[in-house]
Amino acid sequence: MRSAEPIVWPGGEHDFRLGIGELRAIEQRCDAGCAVVMMRLLGQQWKIDDVVQPLRLGLIGAGMNEKEAQKTLDSALDIASPYALAIPAADVLRRFIMWETDDQPGERQAGAEIRGFESFISNAKWDVNAFRVGSGSDTTQRANGVIEKVTKDTVVTLDDAERDLSRRIVEFQDGIQKAIGIETWKSLAYEFFARWNFHPTHFASGMAPADRSWTQTASCIDPAF
Repeated sequence: MRSAEPIVWPGGEHDFRLGIGELRAIEQRCDAGCAVVMMRLLGQQWKIDDVVQPLRLGLIGAGMNEKEAQKTLDSALDIASPYALAIPAADVLRRFIMWETDDQPGERQAGAEIRGFESFISNAKWDVNAFRVGSGSDTTQRANGVIEKVTKDTVVTLDDAERDLSRRIVEFQDGIQKAIGIETWKSLAYEFFARWNFHPTHFASGMAPADRSWTQTASCIDPAF
């Protein structure tokens, strides 16, 4: 697995790492595969543990002791809501379940990683409040561009799931842009989303980093939704 990575988030700047043990612990405590948890975070359908566990276990996985990790997380929750923490939680998960590898050149990143997890759902399965397929979505997008609501009879391919995932990420980002304004989004996108590799072309090139703390960004996001 990958080594620890420094991440700036409402709790400050800390190293995070999710090894196989931490990823399995997330799945057990969230009662869902890691890809499903990430999709719930992006789709605003998360549970509290979906937000808390990737951050807490990521700190522990990078070497922080459990007591200090919990204290760090509690401090972050004093200045940012769980809603705002959903973004860095998804980022932590993304870094340790999705990345390019030298032996898979040209293969779409999302597809490569989803194939490596049992959480890909080809036949509709009831989860929380809806039937879901793919990476835990209640919709799917077919090759002809048609977006379908998932029913108990829905069956999808990996390509269907990838198209739907890409579309939902764009919609999620567009919603944030409208809520907080394009300039704030550019700062947020540069610091946190520009390193996400779902679809690099979604992000404008050449954006200068803004001198903006995560606290300011997080407090801006939450009241708007």
